[in-house]
Amino acid sequence: MWMVRAGRGSEHLEDFIENDCIAIGWNEIGNIRNIKNKEGVKELIRKKYDYKKGRIRTSASQLYKFVNKMNEGDYILTYDTDKRVYHIGKITGDYEYDEYTLEKYHVRDVEWLGKIDRDDLSNLTKNTLGSITTLFQIREDSANEILSVFEDEDLSITED
Repeated sequence: MWMVRAGRGSEHLEDFIENDCIAIGWNEIGNIRNIKNKEGVKELIRKKYDYKKGRIRTSASQLYKFVNKMNEGDYILTYDTDKRVYHIGKITGDYEYDEYTLEKYHVRDVEWLGKIDRDDLSNLTKNTLGSITTLFQIREDSANEILSVFEDEDLSITED
């Protein structure tokens, strides 16, 4: 299970839901489908962004995971800061570089399954999900709790 942030204040959440996808930035590095190691991604970031070493490493790691570690069938979580709910879905496609649909060009298709209220989760899981990075893998114990809460609730489809 992966967390993918929808931007500051969940600014891209509506795009994620309406387009059945998740997306991340770093648009200027272009399509990285054929780059199979973090060093190659780091080099592209170094060329296109004026980042310090630590930020280059973090950005490259997130992009690399988005392209090479996420898999079709993996669960996705994204957070709606206004409504204090997590939207949960499953990845349904491979990485794509799409310059036309969204503001963020690195994209994966998602089937949105529903949502869960943040307050239904334990403090430990809420703290785990509090990382501010754009993308991270969710700890197994927290992922299991999220799925348990999701399965126990009478959830409607994500559309409001």
